[in-house]
Amino acid sequence: MSADDIIRLLESLAERLTPPARHVWDLALRQMIIEGVLSAILAGIGLIGAGVALVVVLRTFAGSRRHEDYCDHDVLYVLGSIAGAIGGTFGLIFGSAAIAKLLNPEWAVLRMLAGLVAS
Repeated sequence: MSADDIIRLLESLAERLTPPARHVWDLALRQMIIEGVLSAILAGIGLIGAGVALVVVLRTFAGSRRHEDYCDHDVLYVLGSIAGAIGGTFGLIFGSAAIAKLLNPEWAVLRMLAGLVAS
């Protein structure tokens, strides 16, 4: 088999693979946009949860300062602080993923495909 035959064979193969490759690319691009929207929703839920926990903590602390009764609200203060920290952390993690996937979904698809090929 000569070099010209190999080149013709590869060109024929490339022509046959182009339509499925475009379909896979479009499908992966839509999936990245969906994942970005879902990440944004999860980030919003986490940040809202952190905000609610912060309000609970502040109101509890303000109420306990007003009544000089620290013992009744200590557990709620600690749990609210932990919930706020966890919610804020998840909000930031999912928010950064959402930004990366929504602002440049093509790059996210390339990274995903490269990860699939490498594994």
